[in-house]
Order: sequence, then C-alpha cells, then structure tokens
Amino acid sequence: MNTDVGVSLSILNGPENAKFCVLEIGAQFPGDIAKVAKVFKPDLSVITAIGSSHSAFMDVVREKSSISQWTKGAVIYDGNGKIGVLLGNRGRIFTKHVDDVKYEGLTTHLVVQKNKLDLEGVWGKGQIKDLEMALSVMDEMGLRWSINDLKKLSLPKSRMNFEDVSGYILVDDTYNASPESLYNVAEVSSKLGETVWVLAPMEEVRLNEVSKELVKIFNEFHPKAVFTVKDGFYPFGSPYNLEKFLVTVKRGDVIVVKGSRVHRMEKILEELRGALRG
Repeated sequence: MNTDVGVSLSILNGPENAKFCVLEIGAQFPGDIAKVAKVFKPDLSVITAIGSSHSAFMDVVREKSSISQWTKGAVIYDGNGKIGVLLGNRGRIFTKHVDDVKYEGLTTHLVVQKNKLDLEGVWGKGQIKDLEMALSVMDEMGLRWSINDLKKLSLPKSRMNFEDVSGYILVDDTYNASPESLYNVAEVSSKLGETVWVLAPMEEVRLNEVSKELVKIFNEFHPKAVFTVKDGFYPFGSPYNLEKFLVTVKRGDVIVVKGSRVHRMEKILEELRGALRG
C-alpha cells in the first residue's frame, strides 16, 4: 500500500472529514519515492532510517532523500550525516523523548520526558526511535500530546511480536529482514534469555556487502543455535530441521523467526508454535 496506487486508495478510503493523513511512500524501483511525492506533495515527511534494505536495487540514501524535493515543510530524520547533506535546511533531526528503557517479562517500561509509560510487548531500539519520531512530528506541527495518549500503542503484526508459548518465548519478526532489523531483534532478545535464531535469506540486500555485518551481529549476541531455511546466504548456522530444533531448545529460550517475506516464514512460525505447544 505504499505505491502510487496504494497511496491513492488510502486517501480515497479515508474519512471525508479527516484533519490529518499519515501515508507511507515506498520504493520498488529507483525514482519511485520522488514520483509519488511529486503527486501528493506531503506537508511534512519522515525518514525513519537509512539501512541496507533495498540496497540491492538502488542508492537508498538518494532515493529516500528525494522526498525532500516535494515536501512543503520539514523532513524529520535520525541525524544520518549522508542524508543530512542532501536534505539541507529542510532536515530536522528528531528529538529524543525517551529517557530510560527496562523490560519485565513481555512488557516494556519507558520513561518519557520524566513520565512512566508501560507498553505491552517488547519494544526494541528501532521501535522506540519510531515512537520518538512520531512525537517529533507532533512537536513540529504544534500538536499537544500526553502520556495517556501513548498507553494504548501496540506493535504492528509480524514486527517484534513476542509471545509466551508454553514457557518458550517465540518472536515473530517476519515482516522483513535486513542486518539492521536483525540487530534490533537480536539485541533485545538477548536481554530476555538464551536465544535461538530461525532465519531465511535477506532478499533485498547483496550478501557480499552485508556478510561481515552478519558475522559481527552473530559474534556480539552469541545465539545458542542458528537454523537457516535456505542454505548459502548466512555465513553461520545449520539447515532448519524441526526435530533438531526441538532437541536444541529448552523452556525460557527466546526463539527469533525472521526472513524476507518471499520465504513465507509465517508457515515455519506456525509449525514451531504447534510443536512447542506439544
């Protein structure tokens, strides 16, 4: 829904009396973001991150920064120097709002501008940064918000969805895959227990460009085991086998399931969920 067709449908299906419209503009091919932004001309834009995702197909920095040409106001971003140069005086670095983060079970405890906030689910640094960017947008627009406005926030489907399955923690992070998102889920998972990764390839990156980064992530978080759905992509791990997986895991382990959507990792997720329930 982040293409020219999807953005059009989102607007047409929205309420007639809406005061604001929040849209995602994405890119499948170079030039897609500028093409869509030129038509819809956003009042304010947000670039959440510049990572390796889509780097197999385009110059990600230039593609994402192209939205600034057609944005009427500011473009909020994370302070990345490469993109800041291209944004020029349109760029606004997001404001830090979260002062502290702690985890208790599958609940995230935040301190947001000296106010305590408990959120359901396990929010990694990436999700917390997204929250801070959203609050920065409201600040930029002069909109008031309170801590009570944030209490019902939840994470989207298949992004950092942690669940207790018969004493095992199963993590559905199957929406997409990149070294940055793997680091995000690996970091927070390692704080909750021993980890086991079940991974499919990252189809939107070039392996020769990210191989060292993947090894670095593996060495930093030392998962107990890694099972790979398709051989040849990851420079570590062994082929996925349910029987071997069940012998490896124990109650209390955190099992991360992740891979590009083309590999339909939700099927393996369901297989694991059923097996862990016994």
